[in-house]
Amino acid sequence: MKHQIIVVAVIIWSSGLNAQALFRNYDIPVEYNGAELVNPWAGGLNSCQFSPIDLNEDGKDDLFVFDRVGNRISTYINESLAPGESKYRYTREYQSAFPPELRNWVFLRDFNCDGKQDIVTNNQSGMKIWYNTSSGGVLSFEPANGGALIQAYYNIGNNPFMGPIYAISVDLPSFYDYDNDGDIDVFSFTETSVGMYFFKSMQVENGSCDELDFVCANRCYGMFNESPESFTLFIGNEFQCDFNVNNPRGEGDPEPLRHTGGTILQLDLDQNGIADLVLGDVTEPDLIAMPMEDAANGLDSAAAQITNFPSSFGGSLPVDLILFPGAFYLDVDLDGLSDLLVSPNSGIQVSDRTSVWYYRNTGLNDLPSFEFVQDNFLQDGMIDLGQGSFPIVTDVNADGLPDLIVANREYYSATEEFTSRFAYFRNNGSATEPSFILEDENWMDIPSYGWKSAYPSFGDMDGDSDADMFVGELNGFVHYFENTALEAQPALYVLESSPVLDNGGVAVDVGQSSTPQVLDFNGDGVNDLMIGERNGNVNYYKNNGTLLQYSLQFIEDTIGDIVATNFLGLFGFSVPHFFRNEEGELELLLGTETGQINHFTNVANTVAGTATLASLDFLGINEGQRCAVFFSDLNTDGTLDLIVGQVGGGLGIYLSDESVVPNVRERATAEWTIFPNPADESFTLKSSLHPINGTMLRAWDLTGRVMMERPLTSPQISIDTADWSSGVYLIGISDERGSWKSKVIVR
Repeated sequence: MKHQIIVVAVIIWSSGLNAQALFRNYDIPVEYNGAELVNPWAGGLNSCQFSPIDLNEDGKDDLFVFDRVGNRISTYINESLAPGESKYRYTREYQSAFPPELRNWVFLRDFNCDGKQDIVTNNQSGMKIWYNTSSGGVLSFEPANGGALIQAYYNIGNNPFMGPIYAISVDLPSFYDYDNDGDIDVFSFTETSVGMYFFKSMQVENGSCDELDFVCANRCYGMFNESPESFTLFIGNEFQCDFNVNNPRGEGDPEPLRHTGGTILQLDLDQNGIADLVLGDVTEPDLIAMPMEDAANGLDSAAAQITNFPSSFGGSLPVDLILFPGAFYLDVDLDGLSDLLVSPNSGIQVSDRTSVWYYRNTGLNDLPSFEFVQDNFLQDGMIDLGQGSFPIVTDVNADGLPDLIVANREYYSATEEFTSRFAYFRNNGSATEPSFILEDENWMDIPSYGWKSAYPSFGDMDGDSDADMFVGELNGFVHYFENTALEAQPALYVLESSPVLDNGGVAVDVGQSSTPQVLDFNGDGVNDLMIGERNGNVNYYKNNGTLLQYSLQFIEDTIGDIVATNFLGLFGFSVPHFFRNEEGELELLLGTETGQINHFTNVANTVAGTATLASLDFLGINEGQRCAVFFSDLNTDGTLDLIVGQVGGGLGIYLSDESVVPNVRERATAEWTIFPNPADESFTLKSSLHPINGTMLRAWDLTGRVMMERPLTSPQISIDTADWSSGVYLIGISDERGSWKSKVIVR
């Protein structure tokens, strides 16, 4: 199976009568803490691994980043112009070239000596390799060894055998040309060892790099042991290994010990020509350096252990990353010297917003001196809100522009337990050119309530034409905040019900990870409550109250038989976003555990029926696991734009442009004009042609809430907007021949 990059300018979808194109946008400005972000929509980073690769063949190494949290790939084009500069531009242009099987750890190294960076990745307790087969500017990879696990020759007793190279998923092995012969050797911990295995590549010795050939050359490399219970290292007289020989042939292995997890970096720290070790441990926040030296028997051995790395190599701030750091040695700033990047190797309890530490090398490649630069390399240029991001569009300050609220699943603070926060990005652009500025990174002070995985939704629940707020959270409950602001004033939320009770006095509780959406699901003129949850289904709570006072009745826990795609058939973590197409019909985009966006149609009347699954993987857009989506017209062009959040804590954004492709069906309905526009108390719709029977007029706001829906029987009609909030609204007119749509601004 071959993976190669396919450059596509647009992603096209069809909803209602017209085709629509979505573009991945990188350029909508975002100002964060007084500075404009250089890669605002890069998606966030957590537990990262770094490798160099020249993606665009300009002679400069670009940056490949693999995030263990969510198994996410990020690529950054090196746009540095001079040595000492580190300037990277995020792009998804090369995303499709990389195989989807990449899991746990991924490194790019040249395994077949052709000058191109190949892929090595974890699989089971071993590893697989993908050769770089790029040509003509097209990035592509093909599996080595027929796609099977990479094997090594073991001669450890009377029965030599071929078996997989051990490199378990929790660790970070090392892929390094240890003997400087031009091929890549492998160093790893194993499931049954507290020492280190050395797998020597025999490709150069065999006279060809085309065929992979590894032998287990040492099962206790470095003459050191790690304690199976801690980061204690035993060297010198404390070290014991009965089978530490150049070509191991032991009478029998000692009692197996369980290795608890480690990371390996190899580099020459002292110019003695031997690769030294930098190790991280699953239980510790720091790194230990172990300089290596030649022993009398010709075997490398650990000469010392130096804690608080890299403080002894340049006097820099030592690494302190909560637990389990991994280190990477590559030239970040284009000066020809390899620098040091450090990031957690853990999927939990990570320094999520400051998880990439960058140390510049001011010494030599084989005698480095590290100068601490920052603890948020790349992250300082993007929206990165911890683990998980859930975008919701609403007009917070009542200026008619769509603002952005971003909830997160976890947010690490040294003084707080892991909790959720809401970040408020105010739209400081214009109606046609959105731009965002971080107004409040702890909007509504959600940590004070102690809620985790908090998720808000907005809609009018008390008939005053402003948006009230429901908040779902980890324990499955929903909480209600009333917007008590005066007309046309910024939202002012007051907690009224915690938790919300249904019409029988029972708490609304969907189990775990409730993700509500406010909308008029059944078209009766009052807003209902739809709630996603951990199990992947969508609950329906019907509003049996009035415009002035809601009353929620539980109707169905799995509306339309809708269940989010998931891993292992267990959960799904559904995050629903219902929206109306040009016909005014409800459709659903569903955020999922897998990162696929599930698309359902025919969802309006599915209490006892089944919705239509239009796509398990909407447009092939997959920004990462635990995704959440929101459709909204951000630039008031009458089409819906897509914002996607995911486990990395950042956002991706896709702008739509209906003009890119022809209509799926010709629009033959009459053309209409709207005046005045902008409108104050009312506006008029007028056409030169009389509408035919069955013509329908609809209006809805940017959240998809239907403002009105009625038959249209006259070529001119006045619409009263006195009760509409200031903002942008979509007007649609449809008949059997097609549809017409436009937007109107209400002041």
